[in-house]
Amino acid sequence: MKFLLFLSLAALVTILNLNACTSAPAAPQATAATAAETEASKSRKELIKEEKRRQSEADLPFRVLDTSARIDKIAFGSGADQNQPQPIWQNALDQNPDLFILTGDSIYAADSINKPIGDQYKKLNKIAEYRAIREKVPFMAIWNDQDYGQIDGGSDNPEKDFARTEFVKYWGYLRSTLPPTQKALYHAKIFGTKKQTVQVIMLDTRWDRSSLKRNVDDTFNAEKPEADAFPRPYLIDEDKTKHILSEAQWSWLETELRKPAAFKILVSPIQVIANDHQFEKWGLFPHERDRLLNLIRKAKAKHIVILSGDRHLSAIAKTYIQGFNTIYDVTANALNNPVPRANALKDSSYNDAAFGGMTFGLININWDKKKAQVEFHSLDGQSKQSVEVPF
Repeated sequence: MKFLLFLSLAALVTILNLNACTSAPAAPQATAATAAETEASKSRKELIKEEKRRQSEADLPFRVLDTSARIDKIAFGSGADQNQPQPIWQNALDQNPDLFILTGDSIYAADSINKPIGDQYKKLNKIAEYRAIREKVPFMAIWNDQDYGQIDGGSDNPEKDFARTEFVKYWGYLRSTLPPTQKALYHAKIFGTKKQTVQVIMLDTRWDRSSLKRNVDDTFNAEKPEADAFPRPYLIDEDKTKHILSEAQWSWLETELRKPAAFKILVSPIQVIANDHQFEKWGLFPHERDRLLNLIRKAKAKHIVILSGDRHLSAIAKTYIQGFNTIYDVTANALNNPVPRANALKDSSYNDAAFGGMTFGLININWDKKKAQVEFHSLDGQSKQSVEVPF
């Protein structure tokens, strides 16, 4: 473009020189040169405008996390396919939350058709309802297998370094949150002051997780599934050398659980309590699941709720930790990619039948009564299930 402008200016200088020593016949040439220069300037403005539009799609405006602010309402959810409409963001925004927690799968990038990963975040940014909530509500996020770049991926994911780079670049607050030498994305923040504090603990169940034990005898027929039949891809692994979290993350988690906070939220991208299905869950490594529940008891983290995703359904599970307390695991998944027949996916830990529509979760904190109402909402705005957690 600079070259084009240089030519236009050179032409104009030549015309002016000619005009100084000749008569009026050169006027048509001057008119043509001026028109060319005007057209070049117009084209340059259009290119700048287009580049600004593309930059806007790539770099989404967002709200900064203010940990000094009191938290009264938190929205949460997972499973947002960037290739499909996402109307439920407007429902979440209508609740005017102080914070949104993405519990995994902020994009779908595990399949080859959804590569490169960076382009999927740009697609997400183009969704109007999502842009609206990002501009008004601060977010925290952790990854699951989709934004990790590999279905049910663990420590052996060959793309994990690239996926990490893209995730941290997109969720910019992590750059100043994660220690320089830490590869896994676990992190935590405490919001509020004095006796009105909320701690959010984000677990990374991908980076260091051992390989899963596959069920080679699974007879599920995806083309002709039987009624109420679902895949059984994995088996319980009793090998105690295998793990979900690294020892470094376990040590960090114990420290976080012991920190004082009026109300604690533990985010696990995969389900902790539900244990009857054979998909990904903490129960595939029973010793790890037991270790987590025992650590909650050991740290005396009574005022805690677990948030999870992954399952393409929404449900509230509970378990009683012997000699301690009842713990709830609220799964709100998916924001736009649910399993329509999810109510057939039963689990003995569920308070009620699982829900298979689009959902987002909501936590309303009543500081006067010292209790939190945890629920999930459907696309039509209804609260489908809820539980009260005292603190």
